[in-house]
Amino acid sequence: MKHIVIDPRDRRVGRGFFIRELIVPNIGAFVLILIIRILEVGTAGDLIIYSLAAVLLWSGNIAAPMARLHDLGINGLWHIGVVGVVFYLTTIGLNSGPGEAAMRFADWSVGVLDGDDGPEASGRAAQLGGLFALCELVALALLPGQKGANSFGPDPREKV
Repeated sequence: MKHIVIDPRDRRVGRGFFIRELIVPNIGAFVLILIIRILEVGTAGDLIIYSLAAVLLWSGNIAAPMARLHDLGINGLWHIGVVGVVFYLTTIGLNSGPGEAAMRFADWSVGVLDGDDGPEASGRAAQLGGLFALCELVALALLPGQKGANSFGPDPREKV
């Protein structure tokens, strides 16, 4: 995590770097959350550890995929769209219309604020959301980036 991706703007990362920056921050966040669960460090300690975990999760799940899309010559905001679709499928689920979706989102929001997980999406919708996310991550890990500089910066494979 020597060069952790916090700000993906005008940044390109190669496949190997992406894989490391996806896996290591998530493991780090998992360990930090385990520490909170095991140790009773108090509210201030919890806040510090959760903040560190949030930075690691941001880096691994938002910033690194956006920077990887930049290497492919694609605007990183497409990843936010993918996150939105995955969130919708795994949290709200497939439903009959916008009214039901709004009610399920409200139930989910209240559940999160109350410390509950909220309503579960249907199994099929959650599986579809997970498959959608997996396809994006596999594509980002396997597709070679553009050769040479593009509008998002220099080729990360070129030695500076």
